Amino acid sequence: MPNDVINDLELITRDIEPIKMLFPHWNNYNEAREKRVVDLDSWIRGALHIWRESIPGRDYIIGVDAAEGMGEENDNSCIEIIDAATCEQVAEFYSNLCPPHNFAQVVMMLGRMYNNALIIVESQSAGLTVLDKLKHEFSYENLFESTNENTGKSSSPGIKTNRSTRPKFLETIQTRLINQSIAIRSRRFIKELKGFIWNSATKRAEATRGFHDDAIMAMCFALHARDIQYRQNPVGINTSEDFKEKFKTEIYEDIKKELAKISPEEWVDPDDLFLFGPKVEEAPTIMAGYERKLDKLLAEFGWAIFLAIWFANNSNMA
Repeated sequence: MPNDVINDLELITRDIEPIKMLFPHWNNYNEAREKRVVDLDSWIRGALHIWRESIPGRDYIIGVDAAEGMGEENDNSCIEIIDAATCEQVAEFYSNLCPPHNFAQVVMMLGRMYNNALIIVESQSAGLTVLDKLKHEFSYENLFESTNENTGKSSSPGIKTNRSTRPKFLETIQTRLINQSIAIRSRRFIKELKGFIWNSATKRAEATRGFHDDAIMAMCFALHARDIQYRQNPVGINTSEDFKEKFKTEIYEDIKKELAKISPEEWVDPDDLFLFGPKVEEAPTIMAGYERKLDKLLAEFGWAIFLAIWFANNSNMA
């Protein structure tokens, strides 16, 4: 992750405080050492940080990375909750002291609190305990299910992280952080980013010694579920105003400025789209070497451009 991105996030979150902090008994003790807390009894803390409470009618997504709750320098059980429309981080649970069976209860409680949010859990190690309790003991229905690559059908609740999926998850969060299309509130999350580096020996991005990646992975899961969810929306869906917020980011402003230099007629050649169906004898069988106007821009941001056009047209009609 570029240092300037992390530095910007530090400045943004420096003065942002949670409106609520809950579960102080599960707050990591190493935070007290980092903050040089002298009197633990007067230390205001909480494993759960809430920056924005749920709003009726809104959709939320919860990413879950579970650990064993062994304390000390061991991994954390982490919950990241985002607003599905705006990608704003609204709450976070972060603790290496919470046992899996208690952690499952916290996950369920937050899922109910945030309008029966879609919950995506890593289905490995302690995550299996969490999934089992959510499904069988708490009867939580809105669980993300992985898709079988061969059949294309949902197979089982949860998601697995492996050599093929992990880079995809990390690329998603990296892109959003660089493009500023996600609103981060947590300083604990930013601390993990600082220690998340490319390891030339293992040939992968990972937490360096003394750091963890639990919040990063939980956020990756939430963003992955969100991308899958919106990818399934049909073309022409009545898009909410909140969903449009994702286009009000720096990268889309740059696209708008670039497009403003040319007329709309030059964005796409109608002949390229075969809008009215090509005559059979005129339809080429091989398109090798063919290049559209602004081909590179359209290849990378075509979907954003067409949605931007749609939004602009609807705004003008309003």
